[in-house]
Amino acid sequence: MAIFQLLMAGTGSTSELLGSLVYALLCVPDRWEQVKADRRLVMSAIEETLRLDSLIMMVMRTCPHATQFQSVEISAGSRLLLGLASANHDETVWDDPEHFVLDRPK
Repeated sequence: MAIFQLLMAGTGSTSELLGSLVYALLCVPDRWEQVKADRRLVMSAIEETLRLDSLIMMVMRTCPHATQFQSVEISAGSRLLLGLASANHDETVWDDPEHFVLDRPK
């Protein structure tokens, strides 16, 4: 049963990534032509697709020790829901975070 679940999880995430990638490239024909002309851009296109359209929106984590984050006290053992999609759109980290940028610096 576990192997079936792993197979299905890998298949689902891969097909979602491919769908998002093809959509992002075909929405702007110049992008598609750039990637066709320079196959080294394929990895950048995949990374940018994963950043812009996160496959996993949130993860649950347990805080291992008491800490403070932006003046909020978090006690040891607290359950935290972390928004990964939000982090990938953080304007303090990414220039123009809402747009697909094929040659975005890493």
